[in-house]
Amino acid sequence: MNKYTYIFFYCIASAFLSAPALGQTNVDSILLEIRSAEADSTKVKLLNDAGLYYKTQDLEKAAEYLDEAINLAKKINWNSGLSHAYLTRGEIFNDTGQHEEATENYNKALKIATRINNKRLIAQILNNIGTIHSQKTEEVEAMEFYSRSLQIAEEINDKALIALGFLNLGIISGRQNDLEKSHAYKLKALKIYEEEKDWAKVAQTLNGIGLNYQREGNIPEAEKYLYKALHLYEKENNKTGVAISYSQIAILYEPDYQKIINLQLKSKKIWDEINPTHFNAMVNLGNLGYTYLNLYLSDTTSNSRDTNLKYAENYIKEAIKLAKSTKNKEFQSYFTGTLAEVQEQQGEFKNAYFNFREFHESNDSIYSQEVKNKISNIQSEREIALRDKQITLGKLQMKSLWLYGIITGITLIAVFMYFLNRYRLNQLKLKNDIARKEAEKEQETLLFQNKITESELKAIRSQMNPHFIFNVLNNIESYILDNEPKIASRLIQKFAMLNRLILENSTQSMVKIAREWKALQLYTELESIRFNKLFTYHFEADETIDMEKIMIPPMLAQPLVENAIHHGLRHSSTAEKQLHVKLLQDEIYIKLIVIDNGIGLQQAKKHTNPSEYKEKSIGLESIKERLEILNRNFDTIKSSLEVKEKETTEGAGTISQIWFPKIYSD
Repeated sequence: MNKYTYIFFYCIASAFLSAPALGQTNVDSILLEIRSAEADSTKVKLLNDAGLYYKTQDLEKAAEYLDEAINLAKKINWNSGLSHAYLTRGEIFNDTGQHEEATENYNKALKIATRINNKRLIAQILNNIGTIHSQKTEEVEAMEFYSRSLQIAEEINDKALIALGFLNLGIISGRQNDLEKSHAYKLKALKIYEEEKDWAKVAQTLNGIGLNYQREGNIPEAEKYLYKALHLYEKENNKTGVAISYSQIAILYEPDYQKIINLQLKSKKIWDEINPTHFNAMVNLGNLGYTYLNLYLSDTTSNSRDTNLKYAENYIKEAIKLAKSTKNKEFQSYFTGTLAEVQEQQGEFKNAYFNFREFHESNDSIYSQEVKNKISNIQSEREIALRDKQITLGKLQMKSLWLYGIITGITLIAVFMYFLNRYRLNQLKLKNDIARKEAEKEQETLLFQNKITESELKAIRSQMNPHFIFNVLNNIESYILDNEPKIASRLIQKFAMLNRLILENSTQSMVKIAREWKALQLYTELESIRFNKLFTYHFEADETIDMEKIMIPPMLAQPLVENAIHHGLRHSSTAEKQLHVKLLQDEIYIKLIVIDNGIGLQQAKKHTNPSEYKEKSIGLESIKERLEILNRNFDTIKSSLEVKEKETTEGAGTISQIWFPKIYSD
């Protein structure tokens, strides 16, 4: 099966202004009142309520009522109503993918709300601006606005907005693959929405919880929550929610691709009716194209195979077009990668090559470690602000004791003040000691985590340096230009498999030996092709090693193989240049050995300029750093690294060895 997966639907929550959803009877009553109402604030409210109702049914009607509300609010100079109308109008623009127009309306609403100091309205607008950034995959900016919104909501103790903040923080945490934190946030939001009987938001939150279970692989729980959400949306006649639910439920039935397609087409039919440019309509199109690709790959005998592949191409191209129009870089990149795979199946290797290259380059910038670090910093700042707020509340409580002592009686005030001051001094001293110890412990933990992150980043950089990537891609390009598509196709597949293994392994602190061993073999094979088979290589693993159960840290051995090739074998004049990689075990350790018959360590220094030798040193230092981190978890059994020259009797070359303690996956 191909290397892509279904894109999850992130139902980012906007701030709806009407609490309970309006039924058809209520909306008919509102429309009658609008016809007879005078041009005053009451009519503005009615127009706004009508716009909110049609927001999930008919976007054009919703826009008409809200534009009328804006014009009337301006005419009667009612700032609060005007700000509310701009906010809801912005939501309509956002739902149709017009992000710039939505942002313009939100900024107008925010300016008015700030002037009249309506904190609840300010929090709602900040949340919706965060939603735009989230849909454009600008995660850092989204987290900033969501955190500001939640802080104001907590200040005014607005339960609906607090729940909304928890829900959106849960969605962002899910995008960062922190499912435990995402689940906790969403359950908090669900509890509040159920207490408030806000069924539209209950359904939205149930969707989010179902998606978490889906990503964890717990399909029965995911199905339970997603169907609960679907039934609520149907009961509320919320077509947008029903369309999203069909798309989400479809993914549960993989690999029954025909069933998935039927549900996705149901979703597409609703989107075409109510809002074909909606954020989730775009996601459904991309997933529909991906399902047709899977159907093509799995059904090798059907007469309709070529038709399925053509459907896949058309839907994916349509999704790319929408992603470009809404400036969603994440989905544009992902759909481009999927299109490259479709083109590879069609035999269009040149187009596949260029689209895969575009996917690879854009993916690196979207999912950079810097973005993840910024989001973590924002979350940390919010938690610090909450602690400061708690400390402030504690001090206010202490001041109330002072007032109580004064009211109690003048005769006891001296004694009371003496004991109170003494008590306060002891408490402050105790709190300061505790706070200092906690701060020291937290700082130590953060330093250790940063060390781990930096070490892992060095490992990733050393394994996939730009020279290697672009040399491999240029080799693929040369085969395509030389009209050797089969060789080019095989190289694309091997390079894609190596990319996938490295990206997946880099997200884990420990991986199965089988996966790391496969990544090493692919890397060595590609390096051999890159240097026109300058050397031969041999991989030897002890057959008694349980490759599927024993775990090792990922991306540690590759720098040793790279050093053997670049600093040993490349400069050797030996006729038969050889690389030998062995995997052995004893009762306690796994031992990985890299042997070459190159020029050796001392001679390598003469052929290496200072900058290159520094890079080599950084690779070995990164291995030592990560082994030191691993050793902190073991008291007696330690990992170690040894790099040495061969003995004179063994000939020229270098031997590099890493010892790992045996760690089992269970």
